[in-house]
Amino acid sequence: MMKRSWFLLLAFGALVASAVALELKAPKNFVVIFADDFGYGDLGCYRELFQGEDDLTISHKFTPNLDKLGRDGVRFMQTYTASWCAPARSNLLSGRWCNRADSLTKPWIGKQMRDRGYATCFSGKSHGVVQKGMDMNPKTGGFSDALLFNNGQRNFYMQPGEELPRRTDFNSDPFVAEGGEYITDLFTDFGVDFIKRNAKKEKPFFLYLAYTATHSPLDGKLEDLQTMFPGDFDGIGKKDWQTFVTCTNGRRLTQNPKAIEAVQKFNPEWSVETSTAYAKMNKLGVKKFHDYNYAALAYSMDRGVAKIMQTLKEAGVDEDTLVIFTSDNGSISGSNYPLQNFKSTHFEGGIRVPMIFWTKDLAESEQSGRMIEEITPTTCIAPTLVGIVDRQAKPDFPFDGINLWPYLAKNSPVPDDQVFFYAANSRFYEVAGAYRDMSYGQLGKVKAAFPDVTFGGMNYWERKAGVLNAVYIKGKEKIVYWSTGDGRAQGATYRKLPKDGRFSENPKHFFKEEYVSEGQFPQDAEGAAFLKEFKEYIAKVGEDELRASPIFNGSDFKRKKRADHYVK
Repeated sequence: MMKRSWFLLLAFGALVASAVALELKAPKNFVVIFADDFGYGDLGCYRELFQGEDDLTISHKFTPNLDKLGRDGVRFMQTYTASWCAPARSNLLSGRWCNRADSLTKPWIGKQMRDRGYATCFSGKSHGVVQKGMDMNPKTGGFSDALLFNNGQRNFYMQPGEELPRRTDFNSDPFVAEGGEYITDLFTDFGVDFIKRNAKKEKPFFLYLAYTATHSPLDGKLEDLQTMFPGDFDGIGKKDWQTFVTCTNGRRLTQNPKAIEAVQKFNPEWSVETSTAYAKMNKLGVKKFHDYNYAALAYSMDRGVAKIMQTLKEAGVDEDTLVIFTSDNGSISGSNYPLQNFKSTHFEGGIRVPMIFWTKDLAESEQSGRMIEEITPTTCIAPTLVGIVDRQAKPDFPFDGINLWPYLAKNSPVPDDQVFFYAANSRFYEVAGAYRDMSYGQLGKVKAAFPDVTFGGMNYWERKAGVLNAVYIKGKEKIVYWSTGDGRAQGATYRKLPKDGRFSENPKHFFKEEYVSEGQFPQDAEGAAFLKEFKEYIAKVGEDELRASPIFNGSDFKRKKRADHYVK
C-alpha cells in the first residue's frame, strides 16, 4: 500500500510539473512591427487560409519571413483597428480607443515602458506633432530613441540634404540624407542598432518599428524589383529609377511637373523623354507596375523583419523577446481578401487586419500555429506589454484592450466578449473602391459609376451622400451606424460576425456585408437589441469622455464633436 501511495504521489507530482511546464516563460523584451495600409490578403500566412482567387495583389507571395512568424507563432483572425492611419496609431500606442476625449493626455506605451526602466525606441512613421525638429507629442514623447517621419505619406527614396528627426537617449541628432537612402531600410537599421546597443548593456528594451510600407507612393526599391521580377527591370540605372519614382505620380505613371522641377536640381540631365525607367514602366503597363511595386514594398518590409529576427538571435535575446506584427488598417492599394472593401470604410476590409504574436518558447510549444478567432483589437497590445512587465493579468490603467499574454502563456481560450468602438466623419464610404480603379487609370469607369462625385485630385471622397459615423463590435456582433453630420439622416446595419471563414468554399460571399442606407435599421430582434445597446452605451459614456470624431493634430479639445445625434 505504501508503494502504491508513493507511486501515486510521484504520478501526481509529474502531472503538476507537466502542467507548470506548459505555462510559457514571460518575455522580457518587446518588438512591435506596424505596417502601413497592409491588408488581410497581403500576407501569405493569412491568404493561404482562404480558398478562391484574388487578382488584386501578388504581395502575399513575397512575405516568407512574416509567414514563418505567423505559422510558428499565433495568428489572430479577428483583430480590429481604426480605418485609417492616424487614429489606428492612437489605438495601438495608447491601448485605448482613439475617440477617448483624453487620449492625448494619458501616458502612451512609450512613456509607460520607459517609466518601468525600459529603453524605448520609435523608428518609423509618427503621424503626430513635431515641435522644434523633434516629436514632443504625448503619443511618442516617451521614447528615448527615435528616427521619425511625421506625416501621412512620403517618397521612399530620400533626397540629398533631406532631414529626419533623430535622437538617442533624448539627445537630438537629426539624420541628414546623402541622397538615395531607402526609408524602409533606414528604419530597420535604426531598430537593429537599438537592439544591439541595449542587448549589450543587458537592458530590457521596447522597439516600436512603424514602417511606411506599404502605403503609397509605390516606390519599390530597384534592387528588390530586379530580384523579384528579373527581366522587367533590367537596364535601369539606380539614379534613373530613384528620380523616376520621385517625379512621377507612381500610381498612374503620369508626370508631376513640380516634382520634376525639384529633382532636376539634383539630376539636371534627367527627363521623361530620355528615362529608361519611364519607358520600361510604360511598356510594362499600369496594372503590372502597380502590382510589382506594391509587392516590392511588402518585400522590403519582410526583408527588414528578417534582419530584426537575425539581430535578436545574434544578440542572444531571441529567447527573451516577444515579437508582434500587425497593420494600421486595411489596404487600399493591395488586397484585403476575402474581406469586403478597403481602408477608410467600416467594412471588415477597412478595419480587420492580420496580427501575429511570436516568442521562441511559443514557437516551440504545442501552440505553434494556433489561430485565435475571438476578437482582439490592436488596443490589446499596450496592456499586454504593461501586464507582462507588471506581472498583472489586468494592468492598473484604463486600457480598452486586455492583456493577451495569460491566455497564451497557459494556452487557454481568449475571452469572447471584447468591445471595439470607432467613429469618424469619413465621406469615403461607397466610393472607396473607386480609389483602386483610379489608381489603375480607370477614371472613366469611376465617373460612370459615381456621376455626382467631384474629381479634382483626391476630392472624389467629398461625396455629399453622407458620412459613415461609427462601428461598434462586441463579441460576435457588429453594428455599423451611418448618419449625416447634423444627424437628420440615419441608418444602421447589424450582423453576426462569421467564424471560421477559412473553411468556407466561397470566402468572399461568406464575409459579404450590406451597405447602410438612409432609414434602414435592423429588423430582427437580436439586431434591434444590439442597436439599442449601442445607443445606450454612447448615451451613457457621454460627450466629455467619448468624441464622435477623433482629433489627432494637437490637444484643442474645444473642437471635439458631440455624439448626441447617435441617440436621437
